[in-house]
Amino acid sequence: MQSEVQALRRELARFERRAHAVSLAGLAAVMMAVVLGIGARQAQSQSASLSARGVVLVDASGRPRIVLGTDANNRPGIRLLDEAGKDRLVFGLDAGRGFPQVFLADEGGRRRFGAEVSFERGGAEIVLFDAAGTSRADFGFDHQLGTPRFALGDEHGRDRIYAGWTRDGTTLNVFDDSGAVIWRVAAP
Repeated sequence: MQSEVQALRRELARFERRAHAVSLAGLAAVMMAVVLGIGARQAQSQSASLSARGVVLVDASGRPRIVLGTDANNRPGIRLLDEAGKDRLVFGLDAGRGFPQVFLADEGGRRRFGAEVSFERGGAEIVLFDAAGTSRADFGFDHQLGTPRFALGDEHGRDRIYAGWTRDGTTLNVFDDSGAVIWRVAAP
């Protein structure tokens, strides 16, 4: 009989352990449901956007490589940086007029190629810069007429050769250091 009582005690202890485990699991499930319910209500009340002054993605060494934000001139954009932290590719907007721009830069961070759209100046243009950052060649639209033009400039950024349309027709002009036309071919 004692063996039967001991067997009953063992069964009762096993039943208590199982009941205790089931109770703990049930309590954990209820707590999880409450937490998820509260989280879901909070998520619904949260804003659907993220506001920040900038987002910076860094490489494995912690160096900034992609920056989403504004630059020192308050121009918004996306900048891709090299290992030295120099801008190499910039997608952005002009700070004053808000027209879109794309720039490629050399290892010193100087702009060497640019493309922009300026509605106030007649449309799109592509600009090539020398090592000093001076505009040396551009293809786009004449600022006043909105007609296609091509210009080559000197080391000071002054047009030396201009091909395009004028009010009188098509023209090819060559300019001296002072900006005076020294040779012209025009057609009505």
